[in-house]
Amino acid sequence: MNRNIHFEISNPQKFISDIENQKFIEIPGSDIWDSGYSIEPYHEYTQPEDFPNCCEYHKNILSNLTEWFDSFPNCCDNHKILLTKNWFKKELYADIPIKVVTSISYTSSFINQNVELDNWYKELTDYIDYVIESFGKPSVGGERFFSILKYWVENSLELSKESEWKRRQLLDFFKSKTEVSTKKNTDLNLLNSTFQNWIKFIPEIPLFSNIKIAYKGKLPLNLFLYDGEHNRFTGLTKFKGRTQSELIEILVNHTKKILSQLTSENVYKSLKISEKEKYEIQVVSERHRIEQLLLLESFSRNELKYIKVLKKWLKNEKGLINELKPIFNKLNEQDFHSFLIQQIFFFGQSLEKLNHLHSSFGEEDFRDYFLPHLTQISKNHIATGETFNKIGKTDILIQDLNARNVFVAECKLWKGKSYLSSAINQLIERYVLWRDEKVALIIFNKDNKDFQNVIEIAKETVQEHELLDSFMEEKFETIITYKFNHLEDRIKKITFELILFNCYKNYPQHR
Repeated sequence: MNRNIHFEISNPQKFISDIENQKFIEIPGSDIWDSGYSIEPYHEYTQPEDFPNCCEYHKNILSNLTEWFDSFPNCCDNHKILLTKNWFKKELYADIPIKVVTSISYTSSFINQNVELDNWYKELTDYIDYVIESFGKPSVGGERFFSILKYWVENSLELSKESEWKRRQLLDFFKSKTEVSTKKNTDLNLLNSTFQNWIKFIPEIPLFSNIKIAYKGKLPLNLFLYDGEHNRFTGLTKFKGRTQSELIEILVNHTKKILSQLTSENVYKSLKISEKEKYEIQVVSERHRIEQLLLLESFSRNELKYIKVLKKWLKNEKGLINELKPIFNKLNEQDFHSFLIQQIFFFGQSLEKLNHLHSSFGEEDFRDYFLPHLTQISKNHIATGETFNKIGKTDILIQDLNARNVFVAECKLWKGKSYLSSAINQLIERYVLWRDEKVALIIFNKDNKDFQNVIEIAKETVQEHELLDSFMEEKFETIITYKFNHLEDRIKKITFELILFNCYKNYPQHR
C-alpha cells in the first residue's frame, strides 16, 4: 500500500516556533494532502463480467457518481475549499466514480463472506475503515462510498434470522462514524507538562530513586495514549489520546499503587544508624519542599489530588518512623548479636592454628585473648572481662551505650560432661539477670584428641538440661544455638550459644 502524503503549512512562522519550543508539533488537518491508495478485495472475489455495467444496481451507482463528479468540487462547501489549495487539480480525482463503485462491490462481497466468522465485527469494520481511508485526505468520494454502503447494509444485506442482530451492530458502527465527538482534542504538550509536574512532586528519598530515574525527562506515551487498535488491512495501529483529566486520574492511581508497593519498614530496617537519621531528615525536607512548591507555583484542582496523596504519605511515613525506631533498635541488637558470634568464631578459628600460643592457656588466658578483639568490633558497644553481674563476675560482658547487657559469656576448658553441665548452671544461675537474653559458653578442648566426640557429648549435655526449651540452629559445625527457659521467669526465653574450639595441645603447628 503506497501513500503519498503532502504538507502545505498555512502558518510557517507558527510551525517553526512550535518546533523550537515544544516537544510535540500539531499540524492542522487542513494542511495535509493525501491522494489515497488503491485497495484490494482481501477475499475470494470474482469481478462480474462487464463490470460496472453488469447490472442495474452498479450502473445506477456509477451514473449517480458521474453526475456528482461533473459538479465537483462545487458540489458542496467542504469541497469548494479545495479550490483554494495550490496543489488541487480536478483531474487528480478523475477515477473516483469508478473507484467508489468498485469499493462497494469489494466491500459488500467481503461482508457477505465474513459476516459469520467468530471475529466478524473487527474484520468487517477494519476493512470498511481501510476502504474509507483509501480515498485520501481530504476525502473525495469516501463520503459517497460510506452512504451507499450504509444503505446496502440497512436494506440489502442478507442475514439469517439468528444473525439479524449483526445488522444493527453494523448500523451502530456507521452511526458512530457520523457522530460529532464532544471530547476535546488531545494536547500532547499539555499532557507532557502535567506529567513533568507529577515527577516534580515525587519525593527525593531512597524509596523513590528508581522511579525518579525511570521517569525523569521521559515521555511515557503509554500514559498519554490508550492501547492501540491495529488494522491488518491498512497495516496501521491507531492510538486514541487521553485528556488532561484522564491523565491526572491515572497519575493519582499510579501514585497510590507505587505507595502501596513500598514496604517502608523493610527499607528503614536495612539502613545503618547514620542512614536512618539521614532518611528521617529527607522525609521532613520533602514535606517542606512540597509545601513550598504549592506556595510558589500553580496547579489545577485535579493535580492537587495526587499532591494530597503524597503529602499524606510523607506525614504517615514520619509517623511510621517514630513508631519503628524502638522496634528497629531491637532488631539492630539482633543483627549485632549475629555479627558478634561470627567474629568470636573467626577469632577462635585463628587461635586454633596457634598451637605454640594456646598450649599454655588456662580459662582466663582464653578470655584475655578474645577481649581486645571484641572491644574493637563496635563503637556502640563496650566489652569488659571479669565484670560483676548479678552475684558473680562473668568472663565476658558486652553492653550498649545505655549500659544494657547485650551478651554474657563464660570461657571454659573441656573437662567432660559433668563439668560442662555445671558450667551451664553457673552461667544461668549466677550471671544472667532477668533482662538478659543472649548468653554463651565458649568451650576450649585441650586434652581430648577426638574433638568430634567432644562436640557430640557437649550437644548431648545441653539437650539433657532441664531449662532447655528447643534447638534452633547449627553454624560452622561448632556453634550450636538453643532456646533456654529463664531460671527466674519460665515465660521469658534466653538465646544460648554453645561455641567449641579445638585447641588440642598436641595438635601439630601450622606452618
